[in-house]
Amino acid sequence: MPSEESRIIAYYFFDFRRKESLFTLSFLRSILHQILQIDNISPGIQRRLETIFIGTIGIREPDVIELQKLVADVCTTSIQKEVFLVVDGIDEADEDVRKIALHFLKNMRSRVKLFAAGQPEIDITKLFDSCVTISISARDLENDIWTFINVQVEKELNGVLSPYGSELIETIKSVLAWNAQGMYVPNIKPIYRGE
Repeated sequence: MPSEESRIIAYYFFDFRRKESLFTLSFLRSILHQILQIDNISPGIQRRLETIFIGTIGIREPDVIELQKLVADVCTTSIQKEVFLVVDGIDEADEDVRKIALHFLKNMRSRVKLFAAGQPEIDITKLFDSCVTISISARDLENDIWTFINVQVEKELNGVLSPYGSELIETIKSVLAWNAQGMYVPNIKPIYRGE
């Protein structure tokens, strides 16, 4: 097993709450930034970085294809280390970005070790021949969601709501669990919202 010094782990999370994370260039730049290390920037890679990011007229946005090639080349030739890419939330990007990201990851599979996660609607197994699939559903996380909500309500609202009774506190917890980022938590009664 390779030691920590002989591997690089780069991660990226497409997060709908952070709009800037949903762009192809943000994804590729982040991966490149994480795999480049001062000791593995050859003069050739340095010239390519300057050409891609600075150009002849000043700072410019890089071309996606140029950036993909650079990341692939750095992983293949410049780094004497094993590279792991961890990419989560692919399903949160729009379809065009998702297609580019998945195509890039498919092309990278011979150069890096890859862990990609997303909702089942984005069937990653169709892209990768021999991949291990782990399925986690909201039901698997039900206890974790309730634990988190209980801890947060106690911590943030400690004593503030106690004059209003435990029924209100339990209703608030139920609403929070019900709306937990699309996660399904069974046996929760939604309250009437007056809509």
